[in-house]
Amino acid sequence: MSSATPPPMVPARLFGLFCVASYLLSLSYGSTFLLSLLIGSRGGNEHDAGSVISVAMLSTFFAVIFSGHLSDLLGAARSIALFGCLLVVASLGFALAPGFGDALLFFGLTLGLGWGVFYTLGPIIVAMMVAPAQRARFFALLSGSMMSGIGSGPLLGRLANALGYPLSMAFLL
Repeated sequence: MSSATPPPMVPARLFGLFCVASYLLSLSYGSTFLLSLLIGSRGGNEHDAGSVISVAMLSTFFAVIFSGHLSDLLGAARSIALFGCLLVVASLGFALAPGFGDALLFFGLTLGLGWGVFYTLGPIIVAMMVAPAQRARFFALLSGSMMSGIGSGPLLGRLANALGYPLSMAFLL
């Protein structure tokens, strides 16, 4: 018999807040589907958008690989909070950076780092909060929150367009 104590039951309210936060972090990642349009509206082309997305992909890969070490160093929750701020920086940067250039590549880098840490450590937080018998249900809820956020990102662009706002408003939101 194991001497390890089971994780405490997580209050539904706390897990609900975690899902809302996951939705919002995923929303910033989902907005990247609008990058090609945003960069095109600033004089760039698909190649430029592909460069930003490639930098984001490479930094996501790096973040996924090293997120366990980061979690050991700072803790999973602190790591997500810190690197979640990078998602905010990336979204604001995409919205406010003029034209295309190194700034957008930098914001692609921050986007990938933030997303990689959050996407990797989010389920680990759930595993720490929830008893093993309930994990499948809570993982499904977390995944649903993430996928809903990713899918809502492009809808923000459509909403901004319909209301007569520039596409950059989707990234500001």
